[in-house]
Amino acid sequence: MKRSVVQKRLYVSSLAVALLMQMVAAVPNVYTFNSPRNKTDDLFVIGGILPIHKTSNGSCGHIDGASVQYVEAISYVIQRINSQQASLNLSGVILSFEIYDSCATINIALQQTLRLLTPKNGNGVSAVIGERVSSVTIQVANLLQLFHVPLISFASTTPSLSDKTQYGYFARTCPSDSYQTRALADIVNHFNWSYVVTINSGDIYGQAGINGFQNKFENVTLNRCVAGDSIEIPYPGAAASNYDAAVSKLAAPYVSNATVIVLFAQLATVEGLLDAVHRRRDRDHTFATKQFLWVGTDSWTTSLDPKRYEIARNVIGVIPEAVNTVGFDEYFQRLHISNHTDNPWFAEYWEDYFKCSLNGTNPALPICNVSNQRFSRTNGYVSNVKVPNCIDGVYAIAHAVRQIQQSVCNRSGLCNATRSSERNDVSAVDGRLLLLNILKVNFTSLSVTLVYNAILLLITLYFAFRTRKNKNVSQHKQSLPPGTISLPRRVIARESGKSKPKLNLKGVRSDF
Repeated sequence: MKRSVVQKRLYVSSLAVALLMQMVAAVPNVYTFNSPRNKTDDLFVIGGILPIHKTSNGSCGHIDGASVQYVEAISYVIQRINSQQASLNLSGVILSFEIYDSCATINIALQQTLRLLTPKNGNGVSAVIGERVSSVTIQVANLLQLFHVPLISFASTTPSLSDKTQYGYFARTCPSDSYQTRALADIVNHFNWSYVVTINSGDIYGQAGINGFQNKFENVTLNRCVAGDSIEIPYPGAAASNYDAAVSKLAAPYVSNATVIVLFAQLATVEGLLDAVHRRRDRDHTFATKQFLWVGTDSWTTSLDPKRYEIARNVIGVIPEAVNTVGFDEYFQRLHISNHTDNPWFAEYWEDYFKCSLNGTNPALPICNVSNQRFSRTNGYVSNVKVPNCIDGVYAIAHAVRQIQQSVCNRSGLCNATRSSERNDVSAVDGRLLLLNILKVNFTSLSVTLVYNAILLLITLYFAFRTRKNKNVSQHKQSLPPGTISLPRRVIARESGKSKPKLNLKGVRSDF
């Protein structure tokens, strides 16, 4: 007898649980936050699967400062809503969160998702914020969908996630890459760069992105050409030899006349590639004199450290317009190691940010002078460009809860009619009901400057041009440095992909 779709999903689900639970190792650290509440208040738990640490050969590597900001962004919004500082009153409902570290690795992310789905103290997760890396998000979305748990990503942009027949419980507060690939093609065509090199990371984000760019670029006119196949670098787990091999191809005769490199890749891939460029320059004088212009997206163009900007020398990035996050910035800059002990990753972040050791265990670093250390603009603090999207994801869930209160319960708190009937967790809100209301929410947001809607997004792209002349990039990792060309262009972008945003580049010149 044939299994129904639901039966197949439950069968796969049981296999996933059995297999992954056997794989669960000591992947440490969960950040759980519970606000004080009255006995009559209902608890609504928001989960988080975030890459707090970078991936390193399939395990957890260096702390990722951007993700620590995402964690604090979730905490910031929930505290505001619970204390009624936000213009949103969830009468009789208190929000809490439970955040796990995925280390930007699929296996670890799935292990942590299963942990997340296990109710704690009688309280289960009803919705999840995450992931950032598209290839990881796809797997987490597949697993959560089996349990009818909505997932909202603030940074996963691969176009395939727009397919609601495959990812029915997925929504996002960031635009699909289909718009960034069009913008990149507009830039390259505007400057009449007829011969370009393409490089991508070997995951769905890099592969889909570079294929989309090539189609848009080569279809404009017959005199446009990509130099051979795209140079693909394995992700995750690329070795130094993979990066060196990619750089060797940049010196090959068939690409020797191409100076423009379009790069659709994860940040870790770009960092490894630029390190390989630096190694090649040290031993190859001819290569050292060659100038490249690197053209990329928000996955890396705003996130390189100063050393690697210097290696790149010339970078053009297409990224969503930065928006005002004053409230969050003030909150984050007040955080201090002396009184912020709840976040299990904060001490590690503090040491990385100030390049010091809190307990003296690292003899290569000075002891932290915590009394004189504060986050500030003067020492390089700036909020990550995706923080507003993360904040909007939490607000979208909270507004959906408010709509459910009004339309289903017609009273404070959460009534029995909102409870899940398909999970062994009566504390969680029904996933279908929650998803339906998430897709209907309409509120003033940060990341899109107008309203959030899972179907309709307002995108603002800008064209950022960094050159070797700008040495002071360390102070401008997330904002426009002096001399940067800023060309805003507002467009309505639908998840269906029918809209075609185009940058207005009239009057802009290039030496490449």
